[in-house]
Amino acid sequence: GRERSFGDTLLTDTPGQSSATEPHLTEQALKALVYGTSQATGAQFLRAFVRELARACSVRHAFVGELIPSDPTILRITAHWHGTDWGPVFDYRLAQSPAEVTLRNGEALYPVHLQASFPDDSHSAALGGESSAGGSVRNAAGEPLGVVFLLDTAPLPQATFCLSLLKLFSGRAGAELE
Repeated sequence: GRERSFGDTLLTDTPGQSSATEPHLTEQALKALVYGTSQATGAQFLRAFVRELARACSVRHAFVGELIPSDPTILRITAHWHGTDWGPVFDYRLAQSPAEVTLRNGEALYPVHLQASFPDDSHSAALGGESSAGGSVRNAAGEPLGVVFLLDTAPLPQATFCLSLLKLFSGRAGAELE
């Protein structure tokens, strides 16, 4: 099975696991995300958010990216959880990427075959991206500020649950970016 960490708890998904346990896992993931981010603000919130989001969704990478006002074709990745530690801050070209679709549609979900869908996205390819989910981050006026997204090297487990978490917490991320 696939191991999943929720705060200090390590769980293992087993093939054929009863769906009766899913609400319990969902509650644990949500609690860990809320508790892991509740005391932080600003950049500290964004870092805690991507770490806890990656853990809750059992993915290798989670990012918050902010549009660069002088060049809205570039997303500056300001918080990046890279499996077991913080990843680097970097600039990401939006053209023909899942982040571009996320900004345009408000959300995007690619639970499998990410690289086939975005063959020109060199960042996702370099990280071994097989799946992705993203939600747009907006300011109080509803204007786009950036995106929060997940990337994994395997098919995205619980894809709709993870997309729901992204949408649920993207408002807070927007407040922290403003």
